[in-house]
Amino acid sequence: MGGLAEAIRDEVDGLAFDGGDVAGLAAQMERLASEPGLLERLQAGIQAPRGFGAYVDELEAYYAGGRPSRVTREPATAVAWVGEQDAPTSLARINREVGDVLDREPGLALRRDATDRPAPPAPLPHAADVEVRHQWPPDLSPPASGRLALIQPWEFGSVPAAWGPALREVVDELWVPSEHVRGMYLEAGMDPGRVAVVPNGVDLATYAPEGPAADLGLAGGLRFLFVGGAIGRKGIDVLLDAWAQAFAGRGDVTLVVKDFGADGVYRGADRTALERAAADPDARVIHLTDVLDDAGVAALYRACDVLVHPYRGEGFAMPVLEAMACGVPAIVTAGGPTDEFCPPAAGWRIPSRRVTLPGRSVSGMPTHGDPWMLEPDRDALAALLREAADAPAAERARRGAAARAAALELGWDAVGAQYARRLRALATRPPRLAQRAATDLGLEGPGRRLLALPAFRGPRPDRLSELLAAWATAAPAGTDATLVLVADPARDGEPADVEGRILAAAQDAGADLEGCADIEVRFLHAVLGRDAALHAATDAFVALHGASAGHERLARAAGNAVLEPRAGAIAAFLGAAVATRP
Repeated sequence: MGGLAEAIRDEVDGLAFDGGDVAGLAAQMERLASEPGLLERLQAGIQAPRGFGAYVDELEAYYAGGRPSRVTREPATAVAWVGEQDAPTSLARINREVGDVLDREPGLALRRDATDRPAPPAPLPHAADVEVRHQWPPDLSPPASGRLALIQPWEFGSVPAAWGPALREVVDELWVPSEHVRGMYLEAGMDPGRVAVVPNGVDLATYAPEGPAADLGLAGGLRFLFVGGAIGRKGIDVLLDAWAQAFAGRGDVTLVVKDFGADGVYRGADRTALERAAADPDARVIHLTDVLDDAGVAALYRACDVLVHPYRGEGFAMPVLEAMACGVPAIVTAGGPTDEFCPPAAGWRIPSRRVTLPGRSVSGMPTHGDPWMLEPDRDALAALLREAADAPAAERARRGAAARAAALELGWDAVGAQYARRLRALATRPPRLAQRAATDLGLEGPGRRLLALPAFRGPRPDRLSELLAAWATAAPAGTDATLVLVADPARDGEPADVEGRILAAAQDAGADLEGCADIEVRFLHAVLGRDAALHAATDAFVALHGASAGHERLARAAGNAVLEPRAGAIAAFLGAAVATRP
């Protein structure tokens, strides 16, 4: 029961069920509805709670030495981690691997809120201190409790403009896998103190030089490997062009392409050139589409000599790290995130230049500035392919050993420990939304302010139409007053939806919104401190529906009037305000 078990006596004054057990909860609710006399018996069993004096007596006994005091532990930092867990994606892999490490961390309690799993997660000991989200598309709504950490890589230079308000106002910390990505957010105006780099990791036991190698059915020769989606962002077209340029007429080299996501995230990729190359025996290109587990992918790395990843845009590039962990050197694009974990001694770097993308948008999303990607030099890649192929085996082995040594710094245990440190530090800070609630209302200036919180997505009618009609009558244009309507972005929808609801309510009431005093709509998330701040910044509250009792209490506590949505009540309040003004 998540902490209630000490106060509720099962079958005496309540019914208990295992946290997260939906069937158990349903069964107990069914009993309450159908079992004669059960509700009355439980009600009769309720006793007055233990008085505070009893706790004082117990403490005095402890201090008097009546029994040894118990050592109290600091409560665990509760973490809700939201994202895929079982899907064949890099996001799900990261969520699983980091979660496994955090499960072993002392002082942390982790709940995995899997977005691809129907079963409810196990309960936390208390409301989450930190909610971490790592998913696509990102969820930028306020957290149910505590602080929000968002893990959000980006590959296209300038970030989507629509993310800006939530990143500034809702997200407590933004975690990215590379300084390369961090720079994109800083260029968009993010506070550097709230953008942290936590790199991705690798399973050093599975991805290791030792172990079986995949049987590719090749008699010999040097084997180059590409692992990833066959999309332009990963640079497969650059590789195929450079391959043809570098090795035309040579029969001692083979390119193995392990295509990922053909039935999933990269289903729509144009694979025409890849399939044509694979069908040409002179090209010596093998196109693999089989689904492989981790052991199978590691065996594929070990079966090849050099990884090639001429990407245009990456947030990290996990295949490069996996190959390095297997002792395979890599040819990678220079200027991107791989510069941060793949040193020059571990492979070869392809010169690149930054290319601006057209339209100032990515996939229909307007961006903060001009989006861009890297363009690796095809001629330079062809030269590096030949250099790697012609290098002595000892040279490739030396670079592979350097790659393995660099990868040892990024095992999942080390990466998970970085996440644990960030979680503990973040949990000690006040939630960002709570800090902003009282300061960012935008309610300033002279004149009286009347507050109302319509049920914008509730069943009509609430009393919004009555309020607008009353306002148009009691507060004609020129009246020194403002009607403030508050909407919660997470609950009430987009601004256009809210505006449509207001206009529809005005039309129903025949209210002329052009001929009345100001009406302002404020979009404010329902966070701790918001409601008290609203009533402190206004002068009266107008109740529009049955769920207004709490706001009525807050209004009275702030010394504000509570009004009916009627012209007489509003006019009387505004008139009294004018009469009492010095």
